Amino acid sequence: MPEFFFLNRAFLLGLFAAAIPLFIHLFTRKKAKKLSFSSVEFLRDVARRESRRLRVRNLLLMILRTAVICAFVLAMARPVLRGPLVKGPGSTAAVVVLDNSASMGSLREEGTVFDNASEIAREIFGGLDDKDEGTLIPVCGIPESAALLGGGGRLVGTVGFLEQSHSSSRPDEAVKRALSLLKESKSINRELYIISDFQRNQWQKLRVSLESATGVSVVLVPVLPSRLDNLSIQNADVIPTGATSERILEFAVVNHGRRSHEGVPVKVLADGEEIASRYVDVPGAGSAAVSLELVGDFSEIKIVIPSDALPLDNVRYVALQEPKQMRVLVLGEKPLVGKTDFVSLALRPTGSATGENVWGFFPLRLDIDDLTTQHLQGVPCVVLDNVGRFSGSEIELLREHRSSGGRFLIALGDKVDIRHYNESLLPALFPARLVGIEGTEDRKGSFFSLSASIPSHPILRNFKASRGEAICEAKIYRLVRAEAMEGSRVVAEFSEGLPAVLEAEAGLLFTSSFEPGWNDLVTSGAFPALLHEMARYLCGGGALAGRDFEPGAVLEEEIPASLETPLSLLGPEGREVATSKRRLGTAVHLRSVPVDEPGLYRLTVGEEVVGTFSVNLAPSESELDPLKETELLGTFQGASVVGGDSIAEAVGGSRSGQELWPLFLVLCLGFMVAELFVARSAAPSGRDRA
Repeated sequence: MPEFFFLNRAFLLGLFAAAIPLFIHLFTRKKAKKLSFSSVEFLRDVARRESRRLRVRNLLLMILRTAVICAFVLAMARPVLRGPLVKGPGSTAAVVVLDNSASMGSLREEGTVFDNASEIAREIFGGLDDKDEGTLIPVCGIPESAALLGGGGRLVGTVGFLEQSHSSSRPDEAVKRALSLLKESKSINRELYIISDFQRNQWQKLRVSLESATGVSVVLVPVLPSRLDNLSIQNADVIPTGATSERILEFAVVNHGRRSHEGVPVKVLADGEEIASRYVDVPGAGSAAVSLELVGDFSEIKIVIPSDALPLDNVRYVALQEPKQMRVLVLGEKPLVGKTDFVSLALRPTGSATGENVWGFFPLRLDIDDLTTQHLQGVPCVVLDNVGRFSGSEIELLREHRSSGGRFLIALGDKVDIRHYNESLLPALFPARLVGIEGTEDRKGSFFSLSASIPSHPILRNFKASRGEAICEAKIYRLVRAEAMEGSRVVAEFSEGLPAVLEAEAGLLFTSSFEPGWNDLVTSGAFPALLHEMARYLCGGGALAGRDFEPGAVLEEEIPASLETPLSLLGPEGREVATSKRRLGTAVHLRSVPVDEPGLYRLTVGEEVVGTFSVNLAPSESELDPLKETELLGTFQGASVVGGDSIAEAVGGSRSGQELWPLFLVLCLGFMVAELFVARSAAPSGRDRA
């Protein structure tokens, strides 16, 4: 059935101008004047005929003038008639959304799925003429300046410049950008091609509606690997045992298919040399846990299984560093006899009275009244643990420590004087405002949970929680409502959107307590892990202890200013990665560009490696199960699904259309001529006037 639409629909608003002749007709009619005559018997017939003629003439002029405006407006709106019976292919705008995520690296009989998808994109662009336009939009790494380009041959060349990414796919943004470009296009045929493996766990969450894509033809092109059975290595971690040179390496071999695998060989390499091997049985849709004892001074671990459907996830990298000693000063009340110091205990779980422990922290507990300048020297992190009030000299000491590069972890509690904090401490150290206490200490009532606001933040990354998801099962019964100010942000929050952890340049602010009266967090297993990440982050030792990232992440670290020059970040192939540096007192904040290549990234000073980052494939990319055709049509209502082998028949087969604006322009001119003829023919001649 033929389809009729307008390319410039905004001009249709001009149809309101068609009412102008009507208004002119209604408001400019002449009223008859009354004249007194002795006898009008012979004039009545003449007046009646003349009045009828003038009414017909004025009505016809109004209709013609209205038709002139309507025809002109419709011509400017560029009407198009498209359908199988309409001759002429018409101009075409084709946008190809090409999935270049990590899962597209899965294997086919020849090459990878991405290689095959690229060939299909070239074939689509090859079917365009020079008068047509189009563009290529990748699912990963969408260019900010994406625009429609002219010429099919030129577009074919752009496909060769697109490289496969190792990041996770972002189909929502790619499809939105494509529809936006097609909506702005003035071509008759507007086509959207989506070429992907259509991973179920990525594409079924698509939240883009095609209802607004009026006149856009959507074609889905699934490109699948030869087999969907896939094994991957996940959840790699190193657990200290208490001995300096002994650690436990734990990881899992995950089966993403339904067929079980027996005797899968697993190799573990440390600093480039094989140190262990295992054979594991992995059940269908299950996993096999592997635990190995590491003995020796290693800095880099590489775990390898045989190549399968997706080779990219058959290798896992782990960055190791010997824990460095990080001094932490805990300010508060000295624990009374029989009272537990939860902060110091969590930082030194070995319970030794002196020296550093396997976690690398060296905490010192001190009463705030005993604080001197000497206590703060060489201490990167100071914990203010439920300190009620500070004297002017104490605040000045803390301010000076901050100006020299020191950072703070402020924990609130029942002793905190909210007014004093707002007027004295926080203006000096931390841009935030305390409002009041929320909740109750009655543990039988309601409670708050702790969730992540910025899951990628270093203090939360190892909890593997998504945004808004609880990072632990701890119950928070009481807290201080706080408000972030300019220069601070919320990193974690409690239920009902209440800030839990705020961050500023000075450090972190925890709005509940590190004592058990307000919550059961401090007695849960999550407390040492959270406190360690906070302290390590504030000490600037996070990445120096090894961190795991996913492709597309930005590597960030704070390092001592003494290591700033010559400081370099080297990628897996030894090439230097671009970074920016910002001085923060006695520390330097290092930030890299987004990294895409999986592997080990080394932070070096000259020839010495002072820190290591590991970058591994996102676990979601290992699930190769695709959406079925019925599911695709349910997600993309009104779209069609075409196989890659028959794409040549689909491209251009439905292209047709004819722009009708010349016809409406001719009609506009015709109506203008007719209006001129009617207006002149109705004018009185010179003899009549005489």
